[in-house]
Amino acid sequence: MFRIRLVSPPQDEGRQREGGGRSTFREHRMPYIIAEPCINVKDRSCVDVCPVDCIYEGPDMLYIHPDECIDCGACEPECPVTAIFPEEDTPPQWKSFIALNRDIFQSENPPGKPQRKGS
Repeated sequence: MFRIRLVSPPQDEGRQREGGGRSTFREHRMPYIIAEPCINVKDRSCVDVCPVDCIYEGPDMLYIHPDECIDCGACEPECPVTAIFPEEDTPPQWKSFIALNRDIFQSENPPGKPQRKGS
């Protein structure tokens, strides 16, 4: 069962950046983030249920791609360590993971697609 959250669309989506290029990543909001409990766990149950394959694997943890996530919520209840949160529900001690999940995809070494558990 999917949980549906109604959110109003961002006011600046698709805005032009200085120099004419489009903004590649949402700078205003992350639908879901993966936080500290995932570090050195990487269970991948969330990967198996994601309908759009937006969860990527880094060296220590998994990450949700901000531009690919459709905000369906399928991943959240599957996480055995309760590491997945909607951005607005991220516990205070893990708020830094919001920027980490967004910024990792802009780094020189972005995470790659993980294999599904059943593969």
